Amino acid sequence: MIDPEGAYWRRGIEAAARWRRETGSAELRVPYTYVTPEDWPAVGGHPPASLHRRYYVAGTLEASRVSEMDNLGMVWSVQASAWDAGLAVARSYADEHGHLLPAASVVWDDFPLGVWAKNQRAAARKAAENAERREAGRLE
Repeated sequence: MIDPEGAYWRRGIEAAARWRRETGSAELRVPYTYVTPEDWPAVGGHPPASLHRRYYVAGTLEASRVSEMDNLGMVWSVQASAWDAGLAVARSYADEHGHLLPAASVVWDDFPLGVWAKNQRAAARKAAENAERREAGRLE
């Protein structure tokens, strides 16, 4: 019996596992447009199974596949992962300095904390502005 979808999935899982080995990454956070190098035997030129995030978000990815991806360290929400990473560095910086007001140029633990903090403040201001506009009936 031919199972092209299942074979495609297996190749994606193999590509994802190989990507983790090659990069030494502790988590499966493969860029969306990434395709494996052609010289990787059996999985060359194949997108890793991490591209199935959209099915996971839609709730249509089978539980067994979710489990398989979780075992590989899948990052289901890149945005949430980035927030968590930034927050951990921010806490470290605040513990050391007693505040979280880094200059925009500050890099802490190899993380661009100053830019991250500036972006978080800007996002908070924008969210507050949008909430005010929504309450005033000027934003749907």
